[in-house]
Amino acid sequence: MLRALLALLSILLVVAPLAYGLYVYDMDLASYTSPSLEGVQGALPELQELHLSPAGFEVVEADLQGGKFKAEVKLSVDNPTQYMVKIEDVHFSLVCSSHQVELGQASLKEPVEVAPGSRATITIVLTLTPNGVAHAASAHTTYTYMGNGKVVATVSLIADLVDGYFAFKAAGVEIRLEGDLGSIPITFQQVVAP
Repeated sequence: MLRALLALLSILLVVAPLAYGLYVYDMDLASYTSPSLEGVQGALPELQELHLSPAGFEVVEADLQGGKFKAEVKLSVDNPTQYMVKIEDVHFSLVCSSHQVELGQASLKEPVEVAPGSRATITIVLTLTPNGVAHAASAHTTYTYMGNGKVVATVSLIADLVDGYFAFKAAGVEIRLEGDLGSIPITFQQVVAP
């Protein structure tokens, strides 16, 4: 008798929530099992108003002869929406626009939250591989003799941002934009001979 009662209770624990869900959705199984986009549909057009603009570029480490280059790109994110937006991840490959040579990678330094109706700054770290630095030094660098044995190397190239993604969360929805994200100029000077 106890086994039969426990078996009935087990069945009720499984069936009751399913029956209640069907009741809430007027016995429409398709509506019950399909995700609802209410609230999200209203947020999506508004999220298209997010705006990114350049806010700075800083070379953190540059050593042409040592094969090292790291820079930080700062982007201002304007959020005119009514939703908190969290920039969770950004990643892409850097490819020389002129020669299609892979230069390195770029990624978000840290996640950033942008309050509704406000602005925040995100930092993207660009890191060139030793091969990327060698390509920049050989194909995109001019050397200028400044006198007194001083030589300045000026690197100037355009890097395409390819195979990337931009992931953020807003209105309870995670959004991931994938693809090629444009291009960025990389220009800096370095004294290479004392």
